[in-house]
Amino acid sequence: DALLQANPADRRKVFEEAAGIAGYRDQKASTERKLEIVASNLQRLEDKIGEAQSRLRSIKGQASRALKFREYTEKLRVLRTRMALKEFHRHTQAREDLLISVNDFGREEGRLKAALSAQNMESESIIARLGAGEDEVSKLRSVVHEAELAIGRDEGKVNEARARIEGLRVTAERLTNDANRLKGQIEELTRRREELAKAKAQGKGKLEEAESTLAQLQANAVDLQREVETFEKALTELREAHIAALHQRSGLMNEKLSIEAQQKSEGQRRFRLEQRASELCDQRDTLSAAKSKIEARADLDAQAVTAIESESQKADAAIAGFNQSLGELRGRRHQLELQVSGTESRIAHLEEIERMLEGVADGSRRLVQNEEMAARFGVQGLVADLLSADIKVAPALERALGGLGTGVVVGNAEQAFDAIDWLTRREGEACTVIVREHFEAKAQAKREFPTGQGIMGPLLKEVKFAPDLEAFAQGLIGDWLLVADRDVARRVVERHGSQWRMVTVTGEVFDAGAASLPSSDRTGGVITQRSELERLRREHERLVADLKAAADAITTKVEEAKAANERLANLRSEMQKATLIAVESKTELASLTRRVAALNEELAVIASEQEELWSNYERDQARLEEISEEFDAVSAKVKGLEAEISQHASKRADLESRRSEMTERLTAER
Repeated sequence: DALLQANPADRRKVFEEAAGIAGYRDQKASTERKLEIVASNLQRLEDKIGEAQSRLRSIKGQASRALKFREYTEKLRVLRTRMALKEFHRHTQAREDLLISVNDFGREEGRLKAALSAQNMESESIIARLGAGEDEVSKLRSVVHEAELAIGRDEGKVNEARARIEGLRVTAERLTNDANRLKGQIEELTRRREELAKAKAQGKGKLEEAESTLAQLQANAVDLQREVETFEKALTELREAHIAALHQRSGLMNEKLSIEAQQKSEGQRRFRLEQRASELCDQRDTLSAAKSKIEARADLDAQAVTAIESESQKADAAIAGFNQSLGELRGRRHQLELQVSGTESRIAHLEEIERMLEGVADGSRRLVQNEEMAARFGVQGLVADLLSADIKVAPALERALGGLGTGVVVGNAEQAFDAIDWLTRREGEACTVIVREHFEAKAQAKREFPTGQGIMGPLLKEVKFAPDLEAFAQGLIGDWLLVADRDVARRVVERHGSQWRMVTVTGEVFDAGAASLPSSDRTGGVITQRSELERLRREHERLVADLKAAADAITTKVEEAKAANERLANLRSEMQKATLIAVESKTELASLTRRVAALNEELAVIASEQEELWSNYERDQARLEEISEEFDAVSAKVKGLEAEISQHASKRADLESRRSEMTERLTAER
């Protein structure tokens, strides 16, 4: 009784306690609180994971920049060493040339000094002999004096003394002649030494003159280069004027052709108007004959109206069914068109990215897009151009290649150094250069990989490349194993060790002694974009085929509906004609009269239009004559410009010949 007399809220509470609903609600509230706590814990954990990932990305970026700095520092050291070696070799060669010249001059000077010493010794010997002769002459003179004093005592001794004196005089004269000859030789040697000194001074003067001539030739070469540039600029201006004249002549020719086409069209129009006038005259003649037939046809048309109405109802029902099917097909076509449009926009975006080489370093993009430098350095393309894969394994290939995916492939190390030198001179643009022969040398003919559940096999089998790139691809990614997920990778490491580098299809990498890396760290790269582009192109082809099938079905339905509409229109027209003929047979004669008047008016309009066409024809003929005159003038101008361009080209060839001669002279002077 108390329960029945209690208020509804108390009764409800008692019933809920009896049924266990209150405990369920408490348990639900407790569970919800626990779920909120777990959700908050998960949120905090996600925040911490995000912070750790951001710090990890920052650390990776710093490590990448540090590695690049270290790589660039090593490249700079190598380049400086090579430059220093080149300078050292150049200075060593110059020093050797100077030493050879000094040795030649030294040998010449030694030879001259030896000759001078020999001449000096010979002159000193002659002078000594001359002194001895003079002493002997003085002695002989004293003897002569004594002999002269003793003339009176001994005549025979005087004659003998005179003979001896005569012989001594001859000897003295001979010695004097020898002394004079030696003095002449000494003077000759002295003169030769002075001439050698002058020749040495003249050689220095000639060297200075040659240096002056070399400087003058260099200045002349610079002036000649400027003159060549001036001629090239003038030649460019003439070519632009020539192109403008050609465009003007082409415009006149197009206008002439347009006027001729217009005249042809107007001639056809005049011919059609004449035919129309003839037809109108024939119609006007036949209208009279038609009036007699109208009365006979009235009875037949009245009988045909009932049959036509029945067929019209059937045709309306068929057209309604066709319209419903056509609406469904058009909706399907609209959906396919939207899908095709979305796919085409995505393809266009990816093609634009591929054309602009987004994601590729500036140096790599410039080196690949510069065809002249690419041919010079043996550039075979980007690694992403040479290797490709299906979209499902593209992230794995992208992650396995790492930074090498956007690297530039060259044939050998010398070409790589030349390419790096060229990029260094262009303000140090970044570029990863990959030497193909280096990776081909690393390639192994056969590798043994583990097998089992989740092991998809070598990554190389999933990669597409040209047959001649097999060794290069083997050396580049031949040691990578493709697995399904990280659990399979850990199982392979536990069973077989860490002797292989593994990557999952989502791009997680497992290397020797390293933990897995997130797949989102290297996705959306050049290879993935191109794989996605290929997939989108295949999808686009399928959608286009479906769209074409839908369009064909729509065309079929439209043709059927068109045929039904034409049938219905024909029935309605026949019914209308029959009704009009049956009801308005009395007024048909007046209508025919009005039609004859309309035909006469139309004939008058045709006559005025023919006059206007003849006026237009005369005006077009005058314009054609003006265009012919302008065309002849422009053609003469084009010929003059071509002759002037030919003259400038010959002058430029002469300047090039002069520059070649100047270069040869400059080389000879050097």
